[in-house]
Amino acid sequence: AFLQDSVPLINATLVWPLIVSGINLTGINETVCIIDTGINFTHPDLVGKNKTGCLIDCINPSSGCVENCSISDDNGHGTHVAGIASALGGKNGVAISANLIGVKVLNSAGSGAGSDLDAGIDWCINNSVRYNISVISMSLGTDCDNTPQYCYNYYCDNEADEQSTAIRVNNATSLNISVIIASGNDGNTSKISSPACIQNATAVGASDKSDAIASYSNRNNMTDLFAPGTSISSTKSTGNYETRSGTSMAAPH
Repeated sequence: AFLQDSVPLINATLVWPLIVSGINLTGINETVCIIDTGINFTHPDLVGKNKTGCLIDCINPSSGCVENCSISDDNGHGTHVAGIASALGGKNGVAISANLIGVKVLNSAGSGAGSDLDAGIDWCINNSVRYNISVISMSLGTDCDNTPQYCYNYYCDNEADEQSTAIRVNNATSLNISVIIASGNDGNTSKISSPACIQNATAVGASDKSDAIASYSNRNNMTDLFAPGTSISSTKSTGNYETRSGTSMAAPH
């Protein structure tokens, strides 16, 4: 399911020509915060989409997140996710006119701390008016196989380890910022990963090109949406394109 397959599959291409209040529904003037490993905005399909001068560095923040021009996407995950959301060029993403902000909370191994994630959400909320941020997209979460205690079959807002993130998700949604979170990739049919388990988050599981639920996708009755996540070809941080699968790919759809 290349982007040229998956984007029409969710009917995005039918939405782009629609006009509301004189504006085509392509994401124009809207900004998506991609909280991930960063974004390489030198990719031809992402050039001109960066709303900040540099990536927002939220790894081990001593006094909050900062713009950091010396870092990039050293993993590749965030760039792939960003292309699904908003690439325009060789392959088109879902919201072809939307702007992006790369908020780096995950390191080169794709791992990170909850405190950094919270700082990243705070940054997107605090700068939402300045950059017209209407979506926070998080293709991340806990591993239900290795840390099953952080996967849930009920809304986790009141769990001690989830409360701080839940507060921030609630703060975002109270400002009409949609918080989209991947449900996880452990094939769990009863529990989904944190922080997708937060009630005001939009938890997204993965489907395949035939519209079947992907076998690897965590899902339960808290899962809000399913979207294409299997074998998605999108922007590669070192140039050209690469194929990845997961609920990480479904969330930006």
